Amino acid sequence: MSRRRISVALSILSISLCCGTVHADAHSQQRKETRKQIEHLESEWRQASVKNDTATLDRLLSDDFICITDTGTLQTKQQMLVSRSPGMVQFDKIDYSDTKIRVYGDSAVVTTTAEVVGHSATTGDMTGRYRYTRVYTRHNKDGMWRIVSFEYSRVRPDH
Repeated sequence: MSRRRISVALSILSISLCCGTVHADAHSQQRKETRKQIEHLESEWRQASVKNDTATLDRLLSDDFICITDTGTLQTKQQMLVSRSPGMVQFDKIDYSDTKIRVYGDSAVVTTTAEVVGHSATTGDMTGRYRYTRVYTRHNKDGMWRIVSFEYSRVRPDH
């Protein structure tokens, strides 16, 4: 192979590596931005839950939302909103810890632990420690992130 061909091949390889690094950096930055957006939405969810702000909860939930409660009951979006209306549930405190956000393109999975102080008109005292998984997707029609799935379990005191 001539020196010229080797030089051209090395130039092409160098440009390819550079472009790959730029693409990887842009992808990494996009994932960081998505994580920030999801962190903000998680904060909105917590605040709306404590304030019984069903308008915000309605905005955060996808129309095809489904929840699996700690008793295994399924709830649709409308059922969730009714269960969170004033007088049905009162959260005095919700503190998150051990939160992990994983981004997969237009989906994000959030897992966390929540220390909850509150009560429900139907089930009584809800105070305790819970672990949950919430799944967000970016909707094509408006580009907004919405919650499509939520599942939570009470953590036994010995764990």
